[in-house]
Order: sequence, then C-alpha cells, then structure tokens
Amino acid sequence: MSSFEPTDADRPRWGWLLLVVLLPLLCLAGCASHTSRSPASDRAVATFILVPTPSPTSTPTATPTPTLLSTLTPTPTWLPTPTSTPTLTGPATPMPSLTRSGTYDNLTAHLDGRYALQRSGSRVAATFATSRSPVAHWAREVAAPLFTVPAPFRPPYPVLRSAEGTPVLADGTPDPDHPEPRRFLLRVDPDGTVRYADDNHVEGVANLAYALDTVWGTTPAANDRAVLEILDRHWFRKTLLSAEPPPEQFEVPAREMRMGDVIETIPTAILGAFVTFDADGRVTALGAPTRAIGLDAESPGYHFHGPLLPELGQLHRLEHLDLGYRQIETHPGGWTRRQRAAASLDQDGSIPADTGVLTSAIPPQLGQLARLRYLDLQGQLLAGPLPPEMGHLASLEYLDLGGNRLAGPLPPELGQLSHLRTLNLSFNQLTALPPELGQLANLQTLNLRNNRLTALVPELVRLTNLETLDLSGNRLIALPPELGQLTSLRTLYLLNSQLMGALPSEWSQLTRLEHLSLEDNQLTGPLPPEWGQLALLERLFLMNNQLTGPLPPEWGQLANLQRLDLYNNQLTGPLPPEWGQLARLEHLYLHKNQLTGPLPLEWGQLARLQWLYLYSNQLTGSLPPAWGQLARLRRLDLEDNQLTDPLPLEWTRMTSLQSLNLWHNQLTGCFPRIYFPNLKILTELPHCHLIDYIYHVRG
Repeated sequence: MSSFEPTDADRPRWGWLLLVVLLPLLCLAGCASHTSRSPASDRAVATFILVPTPSPTSTPTATPTPTLLSTLTPTPTWLPTPTSTPTLTGPATPMPSLTRSGTYDNLTAHLDGRYALQRSGSRVAATFATSRSPVAHWAREVAAPLFTVPAPFRPPYPVLRSAEGTPVLADGTPDPDHPEPRRFLLRVDPDGTVRYADDNHVEGVANLAYALDTVWGTTPAANDRAVLEILDRHWFRKTLLSAEPPPEQFEVPAREMRMGDVIETIPTAILGAFVTFDADGRVTALGAPTRAIGLDAESPGYHFHGPLLPELGQLHRLEHLDLGYRQIETHPGGWTRRQRAAASLDQDGSIPADTGVLTSAIPPQLGQLARLRYLDLQGQLLAGPLPPEMGHLASLEYLDLGGNRLAGPLPPELGQLSHLRTLNLSFNQLTALPPELGQLANLQTLNLRNNRLTALVPELVRLTNLETLDLSGNRLIALPPELGQLTSLRTLYLLNSQLMGALPSEWSQLTRLEHLSLEDNQLTGPLPPEWGQLALLERLFLMNNQLTGPLPPEWGQLANLQRLDLYNNQLTGPLPPEWGQLARLEHLYLHKNQLTGPLPLEWGQLARLQWLYLYSNQLTGSLPPAWGQLARLRRLDLEDNQLTDPLPLEWTRMTSLQSLNLWHNQLTGCFPRIYFPNLKILTELPHCHLIDYIYHVRG
C-alpha cells in the first residue's frame, strides 16, 4: 500500500477535515448571493438549479425533435403555472441541466405572464403562458419587450414561433365579441428579448390568453457553421443566422382570388430565410423560399445565381430544405415571370446574371442527406438529368422539382423512395418514366405536367394510394384504360396531351374520382354510359375534342356533378331529360355541337344551375315554361338554333338572370323589358308592352 493512501482508520479524520474547510466557504457564498439579489430578480422568482447528470445506466427521457411547426398547446382560459420544466436529453458528453422559471409583465403592460426554461446541452425547452396579454395596437408598438430570456438560454439566431390564443377581456374572462381563437407570432432574439412579431392576425383584440411549449438550439455545430458560411457567401450576402426564421412556422391564412370564372384559394405571399438546429447544434432545416401571387407578380428577396452547391450534402441531419421559387397561378408549378424572361434572353444557352435563379445540375451530394424529408427546388433553372443518387434519400416524403430544365429519363433509383408522398416534376423536359416508379407505394400526388413523355409504364397501376395524377401537356397519344385500376384517384389531369382514341369505359372503376380533365385533345368516339357510376365526380372537362354520339342518359346519375364542359365536339342527338336529376349542377356547356330536339321540361328542376350554354346547335321547339323555375340562372345562351314560339311568361321568374342570348332563332312575339330592366338581352324580338306580351303568349 502506498504511504499516501489513507487507511480505514484514517478515513473519518479526512471527512471531518473537509467539512471544517468547506463549511465557511459555503456560508460566504450563500451570504453573498443573498445580499446581491436585485428587485428584478425578486419579481422574476427565478431559480437556477444544477441538476446532477444521470448515471450511464439510466434511460434518458425522449426529446421531441424540433420541427418547423411548433407543437401548439390548447389555449388556456386560466393561467397555467409551470410547476416543472420539460425534461430534455442532453448530448453524449455528460453536461448539467439548467432550469429557470418566473413571471413577467412586460415591464408595464404584460399581465400575469409565466415562463419556464430548461437547457440541456445546447437545447432549450421553453414554456410561455399568460391569462391576459395586451395585444392592442399600442401594446404591440411599445419599445419594451414582453420580457428578456436569461443569458444561458438565448438562441444565437432569431426564433419565430406561432401560438394560438383566446381573446379575453381585461379581467381574463372570454371576449364575447371575438369568440374565435387567434394565431399570432412570438419572436425570441439573440439578445433574449421576446416580442410580438406580427400585427395583422390579432386586429380588434384587446387581450389574449395563451400557452406555448417550444424548443430551440443555442450553439450550431462547427461543421454546420462552416457550411452555412459557404452558403452565405455564395448566395445570401448576409448571415443566415440573423435572417428571418422559417415562414413555415406560421400558418398564413389563405385568401381567395378569381382566376377567370373560377375562384381559387391560395396562401398569402410570404418571404424569408431560415435555419434551425437540433440539440447537438446540427442544422435540421434550411431555406430561403420566395413566393409571388399572380401572373406578373415578382417578389424581392433571395435572387440566387450560380450552381446548387454540393456542400449542402454535408448537412447530414438536414430534414427540411426549401429553396423553391413559386408563383401561385391557376396551376402551380408553371414557369415564373423571371424564368420566362430568362428563357427569352438566353439564346446561346447562358443565363442572365440578374435572373436570380439556381442553375447547373443537381449535385449528386444531395443524395447523402439520409434524414431529408422535405425538398423543394421549384422554380429555378436546374438542368441536366436527375442524379441516381436521389434514390438514396430514404426518408424523403416531399419532393418538388417543378419549373426547372431537368431532361432525359427519370432514374430507376427513384423507386427506392418508399416514404415519398408528393412528387412534383412538372414543367421540365423529361422524356421517360422508369417501371420502378410503381414501387412508390405511399405516393399520393404525382405531377408530371408539361414534359416530353410519350408513353406511360404499366407499373403505374401499382400506385394504389395515388390521389392526384397530372400528366397534362405531354405527348402521350394513347389513353390507357389501365388507369381505371387507380381506385384511390380523386383528381386526374390529361389535358392538352395529344391524346387520340375513345374514352375508356374501364374508368368507371374510379369511384372516388372528383375532377377529370381531358380537354384540348383529339379524342373520338362516344361518351361512355358507364361513367354514370362515378358518383363522387364534381367536375368533368371534355371540351375541344372530336367526340361523337349522343349524350348518355345514364350521366343523370352523377349526383355530385357541379360542372360539365362538352363544348366544341361533334355530339348529336337530343338533350336527355334524365339530366334534370343533376341536383348540384351549376355550369353546363354544350355549345358548338350538333345536338337536336327540344329543350327538356325536366331541366327546369336544375335548382342550382347558374350558367347554361347551348348555342350553335340544331335545337328545335318552344322555350319550356318550366325553365322559369331556374331561380339561380345567371347566363343563358341559346343563340343559333331553330327555336320557335313566343317567350314564356313564366320566364319572368328568373330573377337572377343577367344575360340572355336568343339571337338567330325563329321566335315570335316581343320581349317584355318591363320584367327585365337590368337584363343584357340579345334577340330580334321587339320591345313590347305588358298587355301585348300577355296577348302574344296566351293568345
């Protein structure tokens, strides 16, 4: 035994000696701490606790992975007191946890707010809650923050989090004038200040009650920081760490825009750059998406120029990458304004320097991002073939490469993306599909619009979960009956694809189909009566083809049909009375065909009908008095037919009618403008007085 080691008999003396030495020191530290405490710390009721690290044999508590959308807790109607902070798992190296909790009142205005913070390694878990926080305009504009996060818990980059609150009065009771919850933004800056970040979503509300649980990182990893610096220098010209956090963290309310005759629901234009980290300081989300509204809209912001950098492949924990430039139009995924400008200027193949898009090929190094779940590179000018290494993205669920210049066949390796749910490759120059595409068992949306495809692989019928398929604007020629096996389909677009041949009766198996577009092709043959079994069909577009034969009476069974476009074909025969059973029909376009016979009385039962175009046919007979029941009809066009007899008196009940075209028929009598003072009328009938009108109608 070494002479320096204490014996068993000596051990009690060592313990007493340590106690005698350390006890005065502990007393002095406690006294100093007590005398230096400030009134602010008393108000915060803060605790700073050193938590022992668990032993290696203990099982750590699972830690939620931070995502772009924070988890929202139910909005409180009372003030929740954070009695404990969320438990987090630290990094592999044993490190103590720090916790702090307290109250805050925005120095002067914020009432009864409470917070709880815990730091484990480089991750912070935070809870913010209040029973009544002033959010009127004056409260949001004051310079003072809600409160300041203590230094050990502050993020190195701005953190933007969405929360949902219940409007309340000054006493904390629900606000009867604003019963609906409001979504709003909180921002945590690197200096620790916490503020409201938006003004638009809490207008009219005086106070909110809310609670929010969220996480953020405090230190990015060294390797990831180096990659970010490369990206900053090459693209952004400012530090991503101090740029705006992801707009995806905030659910922007949708709004409606009219696109021709259709009202489309689209999100508000948003713009921003973002970067988020996990507990180890590794980048998990990165992007600078740009969005514009309308055909000629152009957003400022991140105008990339140059190649897509292979260094992105070094961000091995990346889960979300969004560098897409979207222009929201009637059919998203089309070329943006700046892409169209570039296409008209680069006759020699070069891209103008001020275009602001990513060019060159997609680097194979992106295939190293094994954790990537979301990838959006839409609206750039990436060229060349899709690298086979993309098949290594084993976790990928969403892939949007629309609006680029990708060419050649798709690599078979794409069939390895077993988790993929959305695949958008529209507006490229792709020429062929691999059979392996049929292995994407979880695929729900496949968009291949506007490419150079000439055929479909039979294996596509294996995509049994596919809900949306867009093959428009290709060179397919043949219309595959086998698509009828995709029984989960809700939307099928095949417009403007040079299709020939007959409509497949086998598509009657698509019993979940809601929207079918086959317009602007060269389709021939009759309308399949079997399609009357498509009970959920809402919109059917077959105009601008060469279809022949009669209108199937069986289509009167399409109980959910809202719009039917069959104009500019070669259809013949009468108008089926059975179509009067289409109770939800709003738009019916049958003009420019060769239809004959009378106008069915039964069509007066189409209570929701708003637009009816029957011009340029060979219809005969009288105008049905029963059509006077069409109370919602706004536009009726019967021009260029062979209709006879006077205008029925019952048609004066069409109080919603705005436009009536009776030109080039064989009608008699006169038109009673007294009943339609604001109606736009096109007819040879002379204006008549009421008594003359009654005489002509009733004889």
